[in-house]
Amino acid sequence: ISESNTKTEDVIEHALKTVNLAAVIDHSGRGGNAFFLTTFDNHPQVLACPLMHYTYSYIQSEFPGQKQVDVEKAKSFLTEKSYFRLLYHAANPMNQALIYRMGAENIEIPQEKIQTITDQFLKHRQQVSRKELVLLPFLIYASALGKNLLAFKYVLVSDAVSLRTESVAKGFSGLVIDNMVEDFPHAKLMSLVRDHRATFASPRHQFVNQLGNMYAVTP
Repeated sequence: ISESNTKTEDVIEHALKTVNLAAVIDHSGRGGNAFFLTTFDNHPQVLACPLMHYTYSYIQSEFPGQKQVDVEKAKSFLTEKSYFRLLYHAANPMNQALIYRMGAENIEIPQEKIQTITDQFLKHRQQVSRKELVLLPFLIYASALGKNLLAFKYVLVSDAVSLRTESVAKGFSGLVIDNMVEDFPHAKLMSLVRDHRATFASPRHQFVNQLGNMYAVTP
């Protein structure tokens, strides 16, 4: 397949079948996920987006145990609930506020192209697999930026070892990891290890210095 003379939808379909998964796993919160993603977001063989996080966690919470999802539900999830909403609705004031809080206000977001590619790709689908839900936001984003999808070997996602419904007191199921390996048997999984003092200091360095406090609250 040659990207130069092939429809965007066909190139994305091909990439969905060939690209592998790489994942950075946060074990404590403030583990350095965003820093890790920005380190690779211009790598020619690694597709990353510093604005998209908790990929499998969100999918598991929305569609627990499902490997196939109705396309309308999938689109609603992608564009309204997952972090992909920050790209699909980049002009939304609430999304802009979150993007600023994440320190990514200078990132290039071709919103109109992202919306067009997303809508065009999904309109002929009836279902979307869990694996495709993981990859699609990244492939659409890269396509909208004009990148060569066929050059990518990995999509790099960021996630947490625990689900939002799990607590450290009762332990973590590791379900996110199970799902990753089930969808991508040859996935590359990397655990982020950070000094606990740095984890404690991190939100103060970022949010307090940037916003004045943790939640950007002003008089």
